[in-house]
Parts: sequence; structure tokens; C-alpha cells
Amino acid sequence: MKRLVSCLMLCALWAPSGVAAAPPALQVAAQGEGPVVLFLAGLNVHGEMWRPWADALVVDHRVLVATPAGFAGVPPIDREAGFFPTHVAALRGLLAQEDAEGALVVGHSLGGVAALMLAAAEPDRVGRLLVVDSLPFLAEMFLPGATPAQARERAAAMAVRSMALAEDDYLAEAELAIANAAKSAAFLDRLRGWARASDRATAVAAFRELLGEDQRRALPEVSQPVLVLAAWDAAMPVPKAAIEALFQAQYAGLPAGEVRVVEDAFHFLMIDQPRAFESALAEMQGR
Repeated sequence: MKRLVSCLMLCALWAPSGVAAAPPALQVAAQGEGPVVLFLAGLNVHGEMWRPWADALVVDHRVLVATPAGFAGVPPIDREAGFFPTHVAALRGLLAQEDAEGALVVGHSLGGVAALMLAAAEPDRVGRLLVVDSLPFLAEMFLPGATPAQARERAAAMAVRSMALAEDDYLAEAELAIANAAKSAAFLDRLRGWARASDRATAVAAFRELLGEDQRRALPEVSQPVLVLAAWDAAMPVPKAAIEALFQAQYAGLPAGEVRVVEDAFHFLMIDQPRAFESALAEMQGR
């Protein structure tokens, strides 16, 4: 297969046949030829979530679907540098090996934050971003008014608690977090399976960084066009206007950013409202 990612870059690339290279920071499914589209999933989610859209694009694109080591059954690795530094370094290596120019990067949740970091670090290799229901300072949603220092302190305490839980209790809390993530019962079952198959230490470290770090300061470095989709549903305990205001405020630092609210959707809005997502994806391909 062409353009195999070097193990020295801590990436693995497998063809549709399923043949894999050895110990990776990323597990990457690659297909097709043409402009690069890179899909990044969220916490404890396998990149296979993106399969319907990846398969639709493979006719005339080079499609890369990445899953971090430790998520959804992918073997974990040691991450002395932290989750995001290791993850973004691997993604940069992947784009370099692919010799990508102006790639479209699509990221959901944690993957959206990684996409923003990647865009800031690789302004030539990343051309456009589609960010799906992701915030650069997640703590503001759960801890309104918290400072970055307070968020880091709270995230650290939560990480200690999560690692100390008995396995059954840890999985029960993961189940609660998944319960209202999407409207499809079948997809929720997939999420549960991926959560159970994820490495706890990796997941806890990733969530600690996601909750405790404030990426808003780096947004001015992301000069590429960015379309942000925010999910809202009438069943949520906050009005649509509040969600829109939160996202608009958090992404105000983007030089070329746009926020749109997708209604009748929970966190996995691409599952709940696939047509809205597909329309946004097609739009960003054309930019």
C-alpha cells in the first residue's frame, strides 16, 4: 500500500484488508487518492463512526480515519508528554507522510480540539476545518465562570477520582455520560461497546486535558476557514440561544470562523441529523 506511515512516527496505517503495522499512537484507515480528508473522532470513540462519510468521499479523495491509541480497543501506549501533545504530533506525522496540502480536517468533540491544534501547527497541510460540537474551553459548559486555573484543579481532582473507582463503578459512570449522547439506540450501543473497550488511563488523561486546558488563546493562530456545528435539542436543559451564545463567544478568536446551531440533535449530531452534517461537509470541501 502506498505511503505507509513510518513506525518511527508512531503511527499505523492499515488497508481495507485489515493488515496493520506495529505499536502506534494512531490507528489509521486510509483509502483512495486525491485531496486529503482527515476524520478525527471523540473520547473513547472509534474512527469507524465516520465510515459512511468516509466511504462516500473515497471515490475522489484520499480519506484518512484516525483513532488514538487507547480508545475503543486500540492498544494503549505510554504518553509521557501527555495525551494531546502525543496525539497531535502523530497527526502531524501522518499529514507529513501523506504529503498533504490544504487538507480538510473533520473533528468531533475531543477530535475537534485536536483539529484546532493541528491546524495551528500545520497551516499549509491543513486547509479547512469542520468542527462538530466541540469547545476549546470545555470547562465553561460544566463549570460556568471557572477560570483556567480552577478548571485544571477540578480536572485533576476528577482524574484522581476516576482512576480510584472500581471497574463496575467507572463503567457505570461512563454509561451515564453516554445515555443522552445521541437519539439512536443502536448507535448508543456502539458507544457503550467502545467505552468498555477503551483503556481507562488513556481516557482519564485525555478528559483531564480536555476539561482542564483553555485553547481559546490559540484560536488566532488558526487562520484557515473553520465551520463549527453546535448541537441543540428541545430536551436539553438550556435554550438554543444560550448554546449559540456560548459557542459564538468561545470561537470569537477565530479569524475565519463561523458557528451554526443544528437543531433536534444531541452531541453526536452527525448521527441525529446526518443531512445537516453532510451539507456542511460538502460546503467545506468546496472552500
